[in-house]
Amino acid sequence: MIASPSAYHTAGAMLDDVSSSIIRTLLYFDIFRYPLTENELWRLCACASADEHDVQSAIEALLGAGHIHECEGLYFIGRDESIVALRREKNASAAKYHAPAAFFSNLIDAFPFTRAVFLSGSLSKECMDASSDIDYFIITEPGRLWLNRTLLVLFKKLVLLNSYKFFCVNYFITSGNLEIPDRNRYTAIEIAFLIPTRSAEAYHSFMAHNSWVADYLPHFPLRDTAGLPLAKKKVFKSTLERLLSGSFGDRLDEMCFRLTVRNQRKKFRHLGEEEFQSAMRSAKDVSKHHPQNFQHRVLNTLEEKYAEFERVHRVRLR
Repeated sequence: MIASPSAYHTAGAMLDDVSSSIIRTLLYFDIFRYPLTENELWRLCACASADEHDVQSAIEALLGAGHIHECEGLYFIGRDESIVALRREKNASAAKYHAPAAFFSNLIDAFPFTRAVFLSGSLSKECMDASSDIDYFIITEPGRLWLNRTLLVLFKKLVLLNSYKFFCVNYFITSGNLEIPDRNRYTAIEIAFLIPTRSAEAYHSFMAHNSWVADYLPHFPLRDTAGLPLAKKKVFKSTLERLLSGSFGDRLDEMCFRLTVRNQRKKFRHLGEEEFQSAMRSAKDVSKHHPQNFQHRVLNTLEEKYAEFERVHRVRLR
């Protein structure tokens, strides 16, 4: 369970809103050993009334107080400067993944009932290491999510020999269910960093339906979609969609849904019902496959980091 702020407050000065936001942001990315630039701290600032000068001034004050540190233009908590070289390595690794991500995005788009493809996870933040894979967030036609998902999973298992490295399809929603219900810092960051690779229109519609993200990240800009490939009519895809329409497609999608959920419950029966619903959300219009429940782990770790920072520096975060 995530602790309430009163559970970890200690005696000490209360930091102002902008300084608290900077600390909270650096602690969040410290979980991933990823220091941030000044511009990134500005874009990730949670204070709607703040401007770039406010963030710059707060950074200087936090540096002077020893609450944060800087090396090569990157800011972080603690004194371990090796985190800077680690970020450079992760950025360089991420650069190598964009080409295969573009290839597989095009491939995913060719599957029947795919309506949009976004990159999520580590690659969307340019934070890849040897253990990372390419995560895709996919929007499908309503009523065909589970058929689309099943076809993509079969492709991964049969053609890619179940390799996740370049093809981790772990979150699906339909174009009729664009709002994400998990409203917290983790989800807001994940949504803000999404990189659309197919369908600018769907991306902007999705972001409009999740305007609540601005409550956490009021300064984070939308992704530039000007360079996205124009939609092309794919004859084979259109033909398959016609064949899989109507009552036959309805029955097939329902069968895929029931079989998948049954297998998931059997495979992940160690998860309690509440945790299963959070990590493996499955309904006709959504499929979330996060068996490690990374969101829960990150948010709990973050609360622990808040408490430790307040204890060590004898300050209070807003």
